[in-house]
Amino acid sequence: VMALDLILDLVSWALMLAGGTFVVIGAIGMVRLPDFYTRMHAAGITDTLGAELMLIGMMVQAGFSLITVKLILISLFKAFQLLKSLIFLNVYMNLKRTVQLLKILQVLRLNLKVKMI
Repeated sequence: VMALDLILDLVSWALMLAGGTFVVIGAIGMVRLPDFYTRMHAAGITDTLGAELMLIGMMVQAGFSLITVKLILISLFKAFQLLKSLIFLNVYMNLKRTVQLLKILQVLRLNLKVKMI
């Protein structure tokens, strides 16, 4: 029983340490990376991997209890929140790409009209 508790503690702390490491790496990336989209990538790493590893570590530490159920619900909420953010980012990127394509087509159409005259 004592050995099992020690193993669970070691696994729990390893997961929380790994999660904390990813959070620190993501924070450094948020400061150091040059533009918005690469910073979003750093924030995504922090949100998905770092926080989830820390939550899993807390679940291992809590054992089978009501606290674990609450941590699972928090984890599911974070997953749905991330999914919503990714959908909105995808919509924004597609809209931005469409506007750029329309501008390019407008410039090409103007160039063709000038050449035809």
